[in-house]
Amino acid sequence: MMVLADQDPIIFGIDLSANHWAVCQIDYTSGECVDYRYMTTKKGEIIEITERFIPGLLLKEQMKKSGESKDNYAERRKAFSAHKLYNFIINKYFISQNENIYICIEGYAHAASSRGMTQIAEVTGVLKTMLYDAGINLRIYAPTSVKLYATGKGNCLKKDMVTRAGECGFVISDSLITKTIKNIRGVKLNCDDPSLPQLIIEKKAMMIKRKKGIDYYVADKLEEYDGVGTDLADAFFLGRILRTELMLRAGVEKLEDLSESERGIFLRTTSAYPENILSRPFIKKELTNA
Repeated sequence: MMVLADQDPIIFGIDLSANHWAVCQIDYTSGECVDYRYMTTKKGEIIEITERFIPGLLLKEQMKKSGESKDNYAERRKAFSAHKLYNFIINKYFISQNENIYICIEGYAHAASSRGMTQIAEVTGVLKTMLYDAGINLRIYAPTSVKLYATGKGNCLKKDMVTRAGECGFVISDSLITKTIKNIRGVKLNCDDPSLPQLIIEKKAMMIKRKKGIDYYVADKLEEYDGVGTDLADAFFLGRILRTELMLRAGVEKLEDLSESERGIFLRTTSAYPENILSRPFIKKELTNA
């Protein structure tokens, strides 16, 4: 069992992508978000919360210097994004002298495209290295764990994450959310129904090709969220998962007090990780005075 310092842990959850990110600081005692920042490529998402607090940082699309190659520009832009995130934490706490800071990030979503995965991995690798060299306690959680913890469903929508964050006291401004309407499959139509052709026209059915034949489903509409607001929701719950893990390790909370979906996050084992996450140490470089 890991013994925590007398001082409450300082907790950050980070949701990181190639050219946008969000970070939330979670209070160990209350579980509330006490500070947050984000980076976006959209000017409309740079909003003023109060006269002295503008949490957003704009990653401009046109940062290219005169005579700079396209490849060099792309790498510099990604490095700029990672460094701005790291500097926010550095400026807030002199972390090289504070061993009680804990940061968590999300693991890779393997459903992402190979090109997108590579870009995210490059930025994440830069940040991991900087945090490791600083002696930070680092934890990585699977994307499904974040959704399970927040809503109890490992395949929930981004909209569900934002809604749940609001229910937990972290209300995200509508100006940080892009709302879209998507077509989804509804009820499957009976292919033996003689009136099927007319039903397809009336119900604006969606055609799904199978290996043998074709299925038809009633077309339905679904509202989904995107934008930096969804990054903030993920960062919020990443920080909350880390807080729960620290409280379990300190004996403040017990596994039997958690919901079934929450317990599964901390007790899950795989072939790659035969030990559950509570049995695994944090990723951390031991600093020396040398």
